[in-house]
Amino acid sequence: MKRRKSTFAPKSALSLDDLKPTRLGEGGRIDIADWSSLPDTLVLDAELRGAMERSIRLLPHTDRSVVLLRDVEELTTEETAEILENASDAVKTRLHRGRLALRQHLDRYLRTRKGGMPHEG
Repeated sequence: MKRRKSTFAPKSALSLDDLKPTRLGEGGRIDIADWSSLPDTLVLDAELRGAMERSIRLLPHTDRSVVLLRDVEELTTEETAEILENASDAVKTRLHRGRLALRQHLDRYLRTRKGGMPHEG
């Protein structure tokens, strides 16, 4: 009640969408920048993505192909087994082995001060 009677209270409610700036000459609105991804976060994400790519390259070919098909391409175990002409159990074993190796590579990467990865060999 006090707020409604206040001289400072607005006469009507405003929507935040009404306050967005509009483009000159166009009827459309300008999208306001998304600050949820700050530059330092983007750099760290790119660095971690690079470390992940290097770690994937270090995997043996058989494990790498399973990890890429299952985790990157998001295929099912059965689809992966069909593509690689392997049994589903073999795909599951290789996926487990590949993920474990990736985890170990990334653990070493994250524990080092400089973020150095073991060199490809």
